Amino acid sequence: MAGLPGPGLGLAAAISILVVSTVVFVDGVERLASRLGLTRFATGALLAAVLTALPESFIALISPFHASAEAAMVGAASVLAAPSITLLLGAPAIALFTTACVVSPN
Repeated sequence: MAGLPGPGLGLAAAISILVVSTVVFVDGVERLASRLGLTRFATGALLAAVLTALPESFIALISPFHASAEAAMVGAASVLAAPSITLLLGAPAIALFTTACVVSPN
């Protein structure tokens, strides 16, 4: 089709939007955490975790009410896949980007 951008341009635009929205999300979560007086750990464990889980939660809640059986399967798959992907990608990222933590024997 003439006039439509190629798949490379669409992919680059999608990645750009993802990066910008991630920066805006992290800044917003940090501002909210400072207003609430939360520590950085609580910010990541509570606010970021809950807010990033909202899309999967809505998919899982809405999909059973859709007319097709495939929609229910999408909802079930999103519930099962989200934690798996987080562990698969998040655990190695944490291991790579955090400094070593020394625990004292006391």
